Amino acid sequence: WLIATAVSGLWVGYLFDYALGKYGWYKLIVKYGGRPMLERAQKQLQSRGHVGVWFWYAHPQTANFIATAAGVLQYKFWPFAITALIAQALWGTAWALLVNAIGLTLLDQLIQYSLPALVLVLIIWLYRIFKAPST
Repeated sequence: WLIATAVSGLWVGYLFDYALGKYGWYKLIVKYGGRPMLERAQKQLQSRGHVGVWFWYAHPQTANFIATAAGVLQYKFWPFAITALIAQALWGTAWALLVNAIGLTLLDQLIQYSLPALVLVLIIWLYRIFKAPST
């Protein structure tokens, strides 16, 4: 049930991201620094279509950009939604099996040591966004 819940929750989020792209709300993503990733996702969709972007679903954050790009490019909803569901189900199952195989101890260590790095990256990112422009 855990995998099904996680996959369905992420899938609903990707449908929301699709709507963000389709109805113009993606401009907020662009405004706050997401333009390079969004443009990269659009190029992948244009060159490879839905099937070529399955690796983007390996991580929820990159999948958000591909879902938004699909909306911006006005991809048909149901082909996108089905592809997103299948890709997320495959990746979600793969990650669950991997975590089960390596154990939670390794996962705890990764979280413990990556949290300080993530906080540092967040501080640098916020500084770059809110610093006064140089004249």
